[in-house]
Amino acid sequence: MYSIDTQKKSAIAMIADTQATIDKLNSGKFTFGAMLKSDQEKKQSVVEKGLLKIELEQDVINFETIKKILIIYLAQIAIPTF
Repeated sequence: MYSIDTQKKSAIAMIADTQATIDKLNSGKFTFGAMLKSDQEKKQSVVEKGLLKIELEQDVINFETIKKILIIYLAQIAIPTF
């Protein structure tokens, strides 16, 4: 249950990093990943990063749901039987 908070914080940090990369690619700033790519490949990379960001945002929501389920399980089943 405690690792879920760590995973959630990691996902939030990855969202911020991905958004920063998307902003850099859209504004034409230098990134190591886009150094040898053509404009078409850079646009495709922006789309892929956008999809990754959406998945990570859904993961954050899912982590909250999993944490709530674990709390209910511990309170109703695991602790009383112990």
